[in-house]
Amino acid sequence: MKENTLNIEDDAVADVTQRTQENDVDAGGSDGYTGKDVGFHLIPKLASMAHAALNGAVGDTLHNREHVLTVNEGFYFRGNPVNNLNAEYVSGSASSRKLMIFLHGACCNERIWEFSPKSIDPETSDTELTDYGIQIHDSSGYRPFYFRYNSGLSIALNGEKFAEHLERLVDELMVDVEEIVLVGYSMGGLVMKSALAWASEHDASFLPLIKKAFYLGSPHYGAPLEKIAKVANAVLERLPFLVTRLVSQIMGFRSQGIKDLGFGDVTPYTGGYWIEHIEHHFVGGTLHSNESHPLSFFLGDLLVRQSSVFPMKDQGHFIERGIDYRYRLFPGVNHVQLQRNLGVLRYIEQNL
Repeated sequence: MKENTLNIEDDAVADVTQRTQENDVDAGGSDGYTGKDVGFHLIPKLASMAHAALNGAVGDTLHNREHVLTVNEGFYFRGNPVNNLNAEYVSGSASSRKLMIFLHGACCNERIWEFSPKSIDPETSDTELTDYGIQIHDSSGYRPFYFRYNSGLSIALNGEKFAEHLERLVDELMVDVEEIVLVGYSMGGLVMKSALAWASEHDASFLPLIKKAFYLGSPHYGAPLEKIAKVANAVLERLPFLVTRLVSQIMGFRSQGIKDLGFGDVTPYTGGYWIEHIEHHFVGGTLHSNESHPLSFFLGDLLVRQSSVFPMKDQGHFIERGIDYRYRLFPGVNHVQLQRNLGVLRYIEQNL
């Protein structure tokens, strides 16, 4: 299913580092957070971006060494850990029995979802940052949660960790959850898949609650840049020159999470992630507004090709098992814009 849609360009997203969370809260004049933005400053933004990128690059090494800079996975909001899952950190949402869980991509954290309201409504006077979760909460009542993970760890391990946190979330909420919708961006979609496979293998209690899964620009058959890096690393390693071997060794230091992006299917439970009762939505974009343009065909959304975003090879399996799946292409929407685009937002809303 391929349809044109409105493409919205927007400004870079503000970010706040895990190591400056307390300072940010103080700047906001409160001991906790209520959904209002705390003070934004250039240094915390840059520090958070660097912190997320560092963990994406060598997060597995930091984790193994129990380094202080290691990302602590869990549910966060506006750069702050959600320690009380029943707190109304989005106004009026704590009583909702419907949850929507968002997973970010590689080398970033949950704040990557944020964008200016003017990006989707140029006439608005609202200056508060918004995101898909807040917009969908206002329109459909789903309570948003944003999961932060160390993108340098293996996708399989992050999937297991996410499943465990989701299990705990459902157990600790003071309402009986009736429905869960998952939204994963780029690597986040692969972490979702791994979590579903793990949940299926271990009969997780939350699994029957998951009704829909949206994969935004996720490389189900691997990301081309990492595939190229693998080939380049292998070639350099075999050349009889000291410099090329040194470069190969440096390339080899990249994290397991980044290496996993070259495969796409990295869970120990192959195929176990296509759960029959879940409606799977595969959403992709292209660099060019014409989906048939060579740029769209060869580069896809710049980082992931259409052939990887849409798991065509699994269609036979989907049909045989009666799995409900849908493809949606947004021509002219690049990889980064998939997480802050009016057309993508409306597509998710319409399919709830």
